[in-house]
Amino acid sequence: MLDDVDRRIFWLVTRRLTPRGIAHAGWEQLYQDPRDGRYWELSFPEGSLHGGGPRRLECIAACVAREKYRLAAE
Repeated sequence: MLDDVDRRIFWLVTRRLTPRGIAHAGWEQLYQDPRDGRYWELSFPEGSLHGGGPRRLECIAACVAREKYRLAAE
């Protein structure tokens, strides 16, 4: 069952943010906000739960995004 936070995260990653990379077999996904360039990481920290558990979306530093997702320097 989705709660309000999970619905908002789903809306952001499907309608607002741009996908940029995938790590750890898809359990971690990188998105970028086209309005301000910030990077956002979607993860499923309780992956042992059915469906991966609740989503978590957190802002990460550009240097972390470049290293973890092997992005070219901008």
